[in-house]
Amino acid sequence: MSWYPGKIVSRFFRKENGILKNQAINWAVVEAQRLIDAQPRDLRARAKIVYMSPDEFLRKTPRIDTHLSAAITQKEKDYDKGSLESIRRGIAQGKSIDIPSLDYSRMWYGWPSHEGRHRAFVAKEMGTKTIPVLVTYAQYRVYENNDILLETGDKEEAMGVWRESHRKNPYKFHEVHEFWDGKYHGICQFAPGDEVRW
Repeated sequence: MSWYPGKIVSRFFRKENGILKNQAINWAVVEAQRLIDAQPRDLRARAKIVYMSPDEFLRKTPRIDTHLSAAITQKEKDYDKGSLESIRRGIAQGKSIDIPSLDYSRMWYGWPSHEGRHRAFVAKEMGTKTIPVLVTYAQYRVYENNDILLETGDKEEAMGVWRESHRKNPYKFHEVHEFWDGKYHGICQFAPGDEVRW
């Protein structure tokens, strides 16, 4: 429907409070996939496009006015009015809309770095069931002494290998590092002789 001017598009969809309901949003998914494909193979944080509800996205991001609660609790008056109108106008005109993003390799007060709360809010009010989100996952490294045993984007897998390797070789140094803010940070370790508590 992107070739229809906004006035024509509005005839095809029920309007409620000036919002087009159930209109297809022209998300820039192809462009986001190109960014993912252009990542160097040795990049430690991996990204992929994940489909989720607008509510799920807003639960994973903080409110605009405080980091103490999720954006799902925000009302329309709490958002920037100009940004909301710009997004609505772009959707009505069929323009390509950048997909929201969550970056778990760059955390802030316990929240992933993010973009797209306004877009998710507009999608929600339009009745959109799922939205594409560019999700970047942290990378984990498991070490035995100075040897890398595993590199993975799955924290549970990393922790399982860490525990198991120490159980099998209790007199070696075992450590897990998490990649975020552009470098690895040690998050847990066993020194030689430490007991594994299950």
